[in-house]
Amino acid sequence: MERIQALITEAHAHLRVELAFLDFLSPDLCGAVERLVSQGVSDIEVVPVFLGQGGHVREDLPRLLNEARQRFAAVRLSAKPAVGEDAGVLLAIAKYCAE
Repeated sequence: MERIQALITEAHAHLRVELAFLDFLSPDLCGAVERLVSQGVSDIEVVPVFLGQGGHVREDLPRLLNEARQRFAAVRLSAKPAVGEDAGVLLAIAKYCAE
């Protein structure tokens, strides 16, 4: 996850990228949002790095987004679909597997 964060930051220096975790690691989503807000960010898009729409994406993420929206009411907080739902990601995985 840290390598993905670094790649995004290297390619898009204007973006603020924070990692957030759903289970045992920190920061959690509210912690990551808090860090971004402290940097003056008011529009945040969450990108769930999961291969599909499993329980975390269907159940946990909406609950955590709602908690963050209540805590940071002045922030626009949205979420993309899981990365594994993207055709380009699936093609890259298929290419990697075939090679």
